[in-house]
Amino acid sequence: MSESKITRREMLCTLGRLSLVALPATGLLACGRSKESEKNPGDKYPVAIVPCSSYDDEKLSSAIHLGWQKTIPPVVKNKKVVIKPNLVEFNAKRPIHTDVHLVKALVQFLKKLGAKEVIIAEGPGHRRDTEAVWRKAGYFDLKNEFNIPLIDLNYDDLQVIKTVSYKDSLIKNLYLPKTILSADVIISVPKMKTHHWVGVTLSLKNMIGVVPGIKYGWPKNIVHWNGIEKSIVEINATIPTHYTIVDGVLGMEGDGPIMGSPKKVGALVMGNNALAVDATSARIMGLEPNAINYFRAAHENGLGSLKTEDIVLTASGIEAFKTDFDLDPEFGHLKATRA
Repeated sequence: MSESKITRREMLCTLGRLSLVALPATGLLACGRSKESEKNPGDKYPVAIVPCSSYDDEKLSSAIHLGWQKTIPPVVKNKKVVIKPNLVEFNAKRPIHTDVHLVKALVQFLKKLGAKEVIIAEGPGHRRDTEAVWRKAGYFDLKNEFNIPLIDLNYDDLQVIKTVSYKDSLIKNLYLPKTILSADVIISVPKMKTHHWVGVTLSLKNMIGVVPGIKYGWPKNIVHWNGIEKSIVEINATIPTHYTIVDGVLGMEGDGPIMGSPKKVGALVMGNNALAVDATSARIMGLEPNAINYFRAAHENGLGSLKTEDIVLTASGIEAFKTDFDLDPEFGHLKATRA
């Protein structure tokens, strides 16, 4: 008699989907720390898709400036700003991480706007040696040039807080890095990538990096035990970002977030609501946002909107950049149907 085997990845994907099926639309308990985003008039969410064909410093600077103007950005003057890139791993041949040139252009821009302090912070779920990733990806050069701190959130000082969570959550209380909790402004700067556990990783998924490995293990074990998709919603409800810039200059398709292939898009996607930015990015990738479990749960629980009628594109349109990303066959159902 043959044995039926299931891989850890298959098990986690199944558990994640099961946890999302049971989530009621208003299931989040309103407790914990919250941050007010800039108010959006009429509950419309401005999102800027800004052309940026390369990581040339001048092109990046111009693109950030335009996207900032075309949306509702946070006030950063005299504020402590934390930039949260995606640095899960480094491979010179694969676009795994947020490109350092984009973060450099953002640092320069924030300093011109009068930010009191700019910090770059990340807590990779794949690697325990964040310093090696910083170094290989060029972030140490950025640190030295601008004299800004690089904070490893996996080993930062911690503070326990009540989370905005579901009744059956395993993370009703969570130890989180003080660097994140003390920030006046959090800017998420993820890479536009596919993901072999949740289909796609953008700004909402990027915030899993604030969960400290030193407390919860690698790859952020409590997130997976709780159900990764449910955890994404809870963490973003507890620690909302103030602004998102998706690095879509060069994305990743296929077996993301680490082993996929480069995918040229040539754009930054920017806005003050992470879900609206993520939904727009997903449409650029040829995906249907409503088919992505944690997007839908975030929408149903009031973290923003994924509906086209609620999102105002203030720069370029989606069609100019739309390109079908290859997906793991398991996530083929996420593909948008063409009219």
